[in-house]
Parts: sequence; structure tokens; C-alpha cells
Amino acid sequence: MKLPCKVIEDMLPIYYDGICSDESAALVEEHLRECPDCSRVLSDLQTNMASPENSVDDMKPLEEIQKKWKKEKRHSVKKGVCITLAIIAAVLIVWACIWYFGYAIHYDKLAGKLENIKGDSAAMTTASHTLEYDDYRIVLKKPGFLSEGGFIHIGDKEGMVIFLDEGWNEIGYNREMYLDLFFYPEFGGGYRSAIVFCDGEHTWWVWLAPGLTYNYELYNSANRPAEEIAFLEQLLADYREEINALTDVAKDVWNIDLQK
Repeated sequence: MKLPCKVIEDMLPIYYDGICSDESAALVEEHLRECPDCSRVLSDLQTNMASPENSVDDMKPLEEIQKKWKKEKRHSVKKGVCITLAIIAAVLIVWACIWYFGYAIHYDKLAGKLENIKGDSAAMTTASHTLEYDDYRIVLKKPGFLSEGGFIHIGDKEGMVIFLDEGWNEIGYNREMYLDLFFYPEFGGGYRSAIVFCDGEHTWWVWLAPGLTYNYELYNSANRPAEEIAFLEQLLADYREEINALTDVAKDVWNIDLQK
């Protein structure tokens, strides 16, 4: 059966690529033996497909698509990185503001009480407040950037240490033991406190737990010898009256009960 040339021309590409069935290939070959026109079409097809220029031209659309895809991918990656960095920066800024201003507001309230007692806020700086209260000296040091360096210090007027802007100054020792109280507002409420003991030669810093007992967690007792822990606990017991007097100052001035 002789097939029309149009049908054979439609079949030539798949015949050339070798993807048609054996029966179809046999029909095409039979037709080509008798039809010089279709044979010429096959010859032209073979010439065009073998030409390097045509192969390159055929790849250009694919290359353009690939270039466009890569460009869009790079743009998407850059956009994703920028969005991620912006989110991280925003979270850090919000966190820093909440953290810092939470502490700053707390310290401002404590400083305001000192100003009311002193009645002369002009004598106080924005960074440090000092008040002599009965036989005690109160120093409130506001925190710096990211709440660093803030504290409240209560000691007697002949106290062990006084915090000045240029650093710590040790002053004269006229008795067996000096005690100073330090406490720090906690984020979200509450305070952590410590007692500093000094006998003129040695200084011991002891974090306190509720009830003014030795705070094992804050003082990292796991890394301290049992003998040292026992000694510090004995100091707290021996000077309980003096410690109570220091915490009473915090209660009188700010109504802060550090024993809870």
C-alpha cells in the first residue's frame, strides 16, 4: 500500500530519530525507494540536523531560559537573605529595647525615691546617685548600654568600698569586719542580692538566697571547696544582725524586702 507523501513527510522526523515502530519504518523505507521527492526531504533533514550551527541555534532558547531561571533564583535567594536579616535585626532591636528600658525604668523609680528623700536632685548625676541615710551610705549606679554595670550598694559611712566613676577605691579599715550589701533588679521583677565581707586583707563576695542564706546556685558552689562554703555560711550566721540592718535600709527607703 502506497502512502501519501504528506503522511510520509510527517513520519520522517521520528523515522530519522529511530523512535518509530518497525512496521512504520518499513512503510517509510518502501515509500522512499519509489519517491525521490520524499527521499530529498529526508536528505535535507539529515543535513540540517547534522549542522553544528543549527544545533547551537536550537540550544539558544534553552540557554536563555536557563539564564533567566538562574537570575531569578539568585534574586530570590538575595531577597530571602535580606528579609531574614531584617527580621533578625527587628527582633534584636525590640528585645534590646524591652530589656534595657525595662531595667532603666526600674532604676529610675529607685533613683526617684532617693531624690525625694534627699530633697535636692541637682546634686545627683544622671548616672549615679549617692545618699547618706542615718549611719549608711547608699550608692545607686544606673546601668549602661544593654543594662551593664547597674547596681544598688548600701554600706555604712566608714564602709569597705565606694563606687566612683573612675572605679573602686578602698578606704581605711578601723575594725575587724566590714559588710556591704549589693542588690540588682531582676528582669521581670524581684532582686538578687549579695553581701561583701572584708577584714582589711581579704574580701568575700557571697550571693544570697531568700531568707539571706547562702545561695548555692548563684555562687556556683559546685566549683568551690566544701571548706570555703562552710566558712562563708558561718560568716552569714555570725553577722546576721549586721546583714539584717543593711537590708532594713532597703526596706525603709524603697519598701524592698530582700529577705523574701
